[in-house]
Parts: sequence; C-alpha cells; structure tokens
Amino acid sequence: MPSRYYLMLRLERARGLLRQTPMSILHVALASGFASQSYFARCYRANFGCLPSDHRQAL
Repeated sequence: MPSRYYLMLRLERARGLLRQTPMSILHVALASGFASQSYFARCYRANFGCLPSDHRQAL
C-alpha cells in the first residue's frame, strides 16, 4: 500500500530528526510532513511503541 510506505518514510525521517537535532517535536512533525503534532504523536506511537517525547528523553 503506497500510503503506508510513505507514512513509514515520514516517520523514519522524524525519528532521525529526533535523534540528530535539537528541533522541537512540533518542528520535527512539520518538517516530516505532518499537519499537527497530535497526529504525528499518534502515528509515531502506533509504529514505534512510544511517543516522540519518550524517545527524545531516552537519548
């Protein structure tokens, strides 16, 4: 399914930005093509099992 593949590309990009930059989660979401931080957080959690903020704190 192309939309699922595209979503995973965006989430992988977001995970990279969370790991490699000090960007805020909102800016990571927007830079990764998400229209809102809440939708980004839901998608991130569904795919990686944690919220972006949990991931950032773990680093």
